[in-house]
Amino acid sequence: MADTIRIELDREAFLALVQTLCLARWICATRHPEDPPLALEREIRTLEETILTSAEKLGCANIVEFDHGSGGHYPTHQFEEDSEARAAMERYEDDFFWGELVRVLSKRDLDRKGEGEYEKAIERLPENQRHPVEERYWDEFYQNGVKNLALLRREPAE
Repeated sequence: MADTIRIELDREAFLALVQTLCLARWICATRHPEDPPLALEREIRTLEETILTSAEKLGCANIVEFDHGSGGHYPTHQFEEDSEARAAMERYEDDFFWGELVRVLSKRDLDRKGEGEYEKAIERLPENQRHPVEERYWDEFYQNGVKNLALLRREPAE
């Protein structure tokens, strides 16, 4: 069994692969500078480097730039901004934000009745059904976004 394979890509498949690698790098990238990169992040960068060095052969050199600081090839900022990968990232961030906000607020509200009440309530629900508390938040945020969201403090902020 061979240790390598050869894959032939046309220009369209190459561009789709570059977008896929952009998404993979974005998902794995550390969000805090003090966090070390994951092994998977390094593997993605190695694969991305291999792929991007072939861009010129497919007439795609205009979407790649060399970063002298890191010594590697990357998709240009313009390519990343214009790609469907960017739209997918924005949709994911939006979905994640609202979903996590609803989850945290619902957990807070239900756990006021007792520690662990949120988890118990969610476990009892049929699959793909929301708790009424969650549903209330989804309705509110769908209709008004964060317009009616306020932070109430017991003590003034310093």
